[in-house]
Amino acid sequence: MIFMVIPAKPFKESKSRLAAVLSPAQRVRLSRWLLGHTIAAAAPLGRVVVVSRSGAVRQLAKQQGAYALVEGQADLNAAIRQGLTWAQAKGGTSALVLPMDLPLLSTAALRGLLASASGQRPGIVIAPCRHGRGTNALLLSPPALLLPRFGPESFARHQHMAHEMGIEPKIYCVPELAFDLDTAADWEEFRTAASSTATAEIAAWHSEP
Repeated sequence: MIFMVIPAKPFKESKSRLAAVLSPAQRVRLSRWLLGHTIAAAAPLGRVVVVSRSGAVRQLAKQQGAYALVEGQADLNAAIRQGLTWAQAKGGTSALVLPMDLPLLSTAALRGLLASASGQRPGIVIAPCRHGRGTNALLLSPPALLLPRFGPESFARHQHMAHEMGIEPKIYCVPELAFDLDTAADWEEFRTAASSTATAEIAAWHSEP
């Protein structure tokens, strides 16, 4: 059984680095869309659990069929550990940690990542960001195999942690997982390149009040 663990800040606190290009209301709207988009992409492949201290975030997660955990403390890695521990306690054999800032994310990309694990137990699959520094997805089999340390340079850090455990991590690189929406430059690139109906609609928000 595979669990998808999504840590999520309160909508009003999310995407603060986009303040130069999006208003507070637009950032809330974008954050809600990103959470819904992430859940929708992950749900066909396993059970989704969102960890957040925000009641509004947890409500939206439940409305989309996901489990929702009350975040124990306001710390990204602590929230992820909470989700992984819960997933293992529920009988999960694997857990995929997904941030909610991947606007190009697709079920097909996630299916490919899961397939790349090839039943390896214990096993680790890492999807790096396009700059090769951050971690945009982390598959752990079993869920509590290691204590993730997301943040700056986490791609190298997660590889090092795997090697210390005697595990050769698999690296999975596809555009849908490599592009994260974090800075104003990312937003402009996403807005310019948006082609599908959904992404085009989201990318047009910069012109709304």
